[in-house]
Amino acid sequence: MSNAIKYSIILRWNNSRMVLLLAFIVCASIIGCDEANTLVDTKSIVFDIEDVTCTESFIRIAYSESLGERNVVVKRDGATIFSLNGSHIVDTTIADRPLRPSTKYVYRLSIDNTTLERTVVTKDTTTHTWSMQTQVFAEPASYLWGVYVVNDSLAYAVGGIYINDTLYNALEWDGKSWNPMQVQLVVPCNGVLIVPSLECVWGYNGGSTFFSDGGSVARYAGMKYTTDCRMTALLSGAIYAMYGVDESDMFVAGKNGTMIHYDGKGWLKENSSTSLHIKEVAGRKGSLYAVGISSLGDEGIIIKYHNGTWRPHIRTLTGSTGYTKNGLFNRTLYGSLEGIWVDESDALYAVGGFAYRYKNERWEYLPGFPENEVGTLPRNRGYLTDIDGNAHNDILVVGEYGTIRHFNGSTWTSIGGVDNFPDAETMWQGVSMKGRLCVAIGRRRGEAVLLTMMKK
Repeated sequence: MSNAIKYSIILRWNNSRMVLLLAFIVCASIIGCDEANTLVDTKSIVFDIEDVTCTESFIRIAYSESLGERNVVVKRDGATIFSLNGSHIVDTTIADRPLRPSTKYVYRLSIDNTTLERTVVTKDTTTHTWSMQTQVFAEPASYLWGVYVVNDSLAYAVGGIYINDTLYNALEWDGKSWNPMQVQLVVPCNGVLIVPSLECVWGYNGGSTFFSDGGSVARYAGMKYTTDCRMTALLSGAIYAMYGVDESDMFVAGKNGTMIHYDGKGWLKENSSTSLHIKEVAGRKGSLYAVGISSLGDEGIIIKYHNGTWRPHIRTLTGSTGYTKNGLFNRTLYGSLEGIWVDESDALYAVGGFAYRYKNERWEYLPGFPENEVGTLPRNRGYLTDIDGNAHNDILVVGEYGTIRHFNGSTWTSIGGVDNFPDAETMWQGVSMKGRLCVAIGRRRGEAVLLTMMKK
């Protein structure tokens, strides 16, 4: 006789309490509903809000494998946004979008009969309103290659700027105006002081500023310049970028995969894991990235610094070098990349032919950025050369055709022009932003141009 028949006979003979008990046993024996109707130990469940932006929330769900397959439902303000029936979630993150800025939302996770609740408030947006001043350096051969904003009242732009036939290699922002400078370097570390054109600049708030002509580095502090020649012999190509967590933890990078680290005492050449030309280094302590590009621009790479080692993070290819659409966001990104930036949540942003974001271990198109899908031709913007920001709700992207776009956490808007009428005469090559101040550098009709923007 089957278990079901045995229990059905017993149910007829016993009192009501015993009937309820044996009914439960029957259910367990036949359909296993002890798992479906008992409460789950909440200590074995992970239900966390990993991050919140102005228009997104990222919800992590996980529970112990010992719980087996469960029915999982996540609701936001009563509306289901995620569900799985009879499945097991090892560990997953749900991206809930689009949300409204500065709005409270209640999330409720149900695993069978167990319910957990979390409340979030999305972040506020920033302003799209700026005061702007453009300066053009019209004398022949003037150009600007690098820019770095230290704070609202201190910034530097470097290159080769001719004013009344005199060469200046830097401009210093004092909070009100730009003042020309002549940064002296000992080149090539033989005791001779010269004023060379400069390639890049990096500064530390409250500390020194570092300038490079591509072959050596000068430290500027208190009106005094000190050239550090110790790293010159370690170079395998020109320096294109400098970046540091602070003055005792900085990197210089450049041609042929050059990557040299300064630890506060001396310089050490590091294996960058690439021979491509490194154009930019960005991030924060524990989350540093660099982007490299080939001479032809048809191949690139993003590398990541982890536990003292640079390792490949993702490669970028064009259609002529083996790119396949199935590999997008998985093995490769499409198109060349030149600018990168890391926000306060350690999300990585990368721009070039297209704009991308890497967040919660997942690549995607930069959310909301217009004309930004492989297979379409951007009509109202040019190639994107650089990106910088204060936080996820305050980002600037620049590029060809006068492209300057600001993200306030919810929307992208063009600055200094109209989307439908791109400026074919202006090429923005770099941007730096800190606090209320943003500075973009580039060329317009063959002349060096500097744009100073102060947030209102």
